[in-house]
Amino acid sequence: MTANKRTVNRYLEAFSKSDYQGILSCLADDIIWEIPGVYRKTGKEAFAFNLENSNFSENPTIAITRIIEEGNVVMAEGTMVVKTKDAGLIDVAFCDVFTMKEEKIDHIIIYIADKSGAK
Repeated sequence: MTANKRTVNRYLEAFSKSDYQGILSCLADDIIWEIPGVYRKTGKEAFAFNLENSNFSENPTIAITRIIEEGNVVMAEGTMVVKTKDAGLIDVAFCDVFTMKEEKIDHIIIYIADKSGAK
């Protein structure tokens, strides 16, 4: 496994444990985190703020179906289910595209699809 894939795996494992320090240790200082058409955040401080103020009431259950790498880009595809503080449920399929710089995550683009209403 490449160093970049190891970093992405560490990030996803930390995310599934709500290990914010573990997540942040995988990121470049000038990280860009975006969901196209929804939001775009820049920097570790903004990333940390969003993590600490998430609506999750417990650790998410993440299942990765594949991880592929091309050059400095790693793509992870999978599903995530997590209960929210307001007793709701987030049930999504995702594809995260990670751009890497010096074995750190420099940019994350998250594409998600809500599965909770899927038939």
